[in-house]
Amino acid sequence: MKKTISKILSVSDKILEWSGTILSWAEIIILACLLFEVVLRYFFNAPTNWSSALCLYLFGASGMLAGGWILKRDKNIRVDIFYSMYPKRVKAGADIVTCLFVMFWGYLITRFGWIKFLNAIKRHEMSFSSWRVPMWPIRLSIPVGGVILLFAAICKLIRSVYTVSTGGDI
Repeated sequence: MKKTISKILSVSDKILEWSGTILSWAEIIILACLLFEVVLRYFFNAPTNWSSALCLYLFGASGMLAGGWILKRDKNIRVDIFYSMYPKRVKAGADIVTCLFVMFWGYLITRFGWIKFLNAIKRHEMSFSSWRVPMWPIRLSIPVGGVILLFAAICKLIRSVYTVSTGGDI
């Protein structure tokens, strides 16, 4: 049983790391677009109407999609001054409680994000910028980010339950 769970968690770790790699490339694209915009605007006095909007959309999408990767890497915000002084099982117990809240939050993000996504398609929602791009891709990042967050929280919950019950890591 432990071997099966360990394999499933290993595959999930690879999926979450893969999503983090994609997000890191999005950040590089944001940096390149901003640099391009600055050079055109201040050196050639020829600003674009799409670069700022693209950066804003990519930044918003990466913010929504990063939650699962952050949780997987254990880089989430907590009060380490208290958390670090407890033994492993107590930390895992606190992680269980935290995972339950995160799973509820991920469910809400997924549910209501999906509604926003469907409404953006149904209403042919476009951006307010002069670029006028469809909003459904950025809206899609909301429920996808919620699913990734749920996925990471479930994996962390399994690990924490195992640690509380056995005292070891899986």
